Amino acid sequence: MSRTKIHAFLEPLLSVVIVFFVAAPFAAQNQNVGSIRGRVVLPNGAPLNTATAIRLETLRGVRYDAYTDNSGQFSFRAVEPGIYRVVVEADRTVFEIVSTTVEVFPRSPAMLTIVLKERKPQGEFKKTRGTVSAGELDGQIPGAAKEEFERAAAFSKEGKSDEAIAHLRRAIELYPDYLMARNDLGA
Repeated sequence: MSRTKIHAFLEPLLSVVIVFFVAAPFAAQNQNVGSIRGRVVLPNGAPLNTATAIRLETLRGVRYDAYTDNSGQFSFRAVEPGIYRVVVEADRTVFEIVSTTVEVFPRSPAMLTIVLKERKPQGEFKKTRGTVSAGELDGQIPGAAKEEFERAAAFSKEGKSDEAIAHLRRAIELYPDYLMARNDLGA
């Protein structure tokens, strides 16, 4: 065999061997990763039909962003084994931010179904006896109770405490949840 023929034979073989040794560590490394796949569904279980932001966070703060497809499906590929938090940020005017924790194992997909939670409308509050918000009461105070409160304020400015107390009590009698009158009476 001539030297040229040997070169012609060994050159491609040497290229294949170099590629093998360079690529082998990467291929072995990719065998130890997992993935996270799942879907986002509406509160009634129906699939989400719009693209929605999905965030994958590590405990050290590293973050990866993706989006669902138009049927709510998502995936994160080549994820190192570990514990992650998956955060879904759908339309914030309609849904709360939802998150779940998932553990990723080598060569194994973690499968998730994430259910969105509807956001409670602003202004909706739970009525409880004894807990009253001044902002929530402003529009509910009857006119007669407001007049008694204003008379009490006027008598208080004049230094007539007994008269002021009587009008505050009358305001509270007319509207028992009158926070400002209760506060002034206690002061």
